[in-house]
Amino acid sequence: MEKNNKNKGFLIVIMILLIGVIAFCAYKLLDIGKGYLDDRKAYTEIVKISKIDEGEDVDFKALEKTNDGVKAWIYSPKTIINYPVVKGEDNDYYLNHNFSKDSAACGALFIDKDNNGDFQDFLTIIYGHRMRDGSMFASLGNYLKQDYYDKHNYMVLRTKSKAYKLELFAGNIIEGHSEYYDLSRYTNNEVKEAFIKEIVDNSSFKSDVSVGVNDRIVCLSTCTYEIDNGRYVLFGKLSELDEPEYKEVIRYEEPSLTESVSDEVLWILVGACAVVLLLLVILIRAMVKKRSRK
Repeated sequence: MEKNNKNKGFLIVIMILLIGVIAFCAYKLLDIGKGYLDDRKAYTEIVKISKIDEGEDVDFKALEKTNDGVKAWIYSPKTIINYPVVKGEDNDYYLNHNFSKDSAACGALFIDKDNNGDFQDFLTIIYGHRMRDGSMFASLGNYLKQDYYDKHNYMVLRTKSKAYKLELFAGNIIEGHSEYYDLSRYTNNEVKEAFIKEIVDNSSFKSDVSVGVNDRIVCLSTCTYEIDNGRYVLFGKLSELDEPEYKEVIRYEEPSLTESVSDEVLWILVGACAVVLLLLVILIRAMVKKRSRK
């Protein structure tokens, strides 16, 4: 009798643990998702305003009614990157304010304050958060793998006056205070040549794109966690597109599920399922043993 009571107590403990784990995982997932959903809705509305999802050219006049600091639109086919690019007075405001200037953890994609904002500089830097839901610049981390680059080797950049193909040619892990961010250093060809050689030699992928000192380069910068205070920076060369070429490459395609959900969220789901499965196995084994003893 005493043994049966112990078994019963053990089963109750397992059940409580199972319910607790399920409740905790549900809470964590809801906690992670809180805010992200609103942020995504906000940018979905911006996409509608831009009309890019309708296969039309970016409507900058409509976008300027929401934010007159809009400078460009960046789009990466079959990925979640499909956002307006703004420029503020500093490099802080858009870290926690979205395109509509509402407070938001996702912030906005923004150009470095020291750039002209017209993409005529030798190097133009665009910053964006690496969000846990896979949004903003989270997918840049995928360029650590060669096969991802092979499938996504260009983006499209549309300004108010011109359309460009952003031919991606290098990706580096650097420190947050790297000299790469010092735009005042690119004053002569010697420095530019050394910079191009360094980022190509240290790239996380191989590319056939040729780059010279007279090209205009765009750097997409986001956080990475391989080193302390790390950044992953993806470099692309601007190549101007004529209207037929632009219409060909701008065809809007929805991102796949794996593109729109980050690895962190997927691992949380996998981990939660694994823990629940383990507890279920323990519970079932205990019940089988109990029946066999009867």
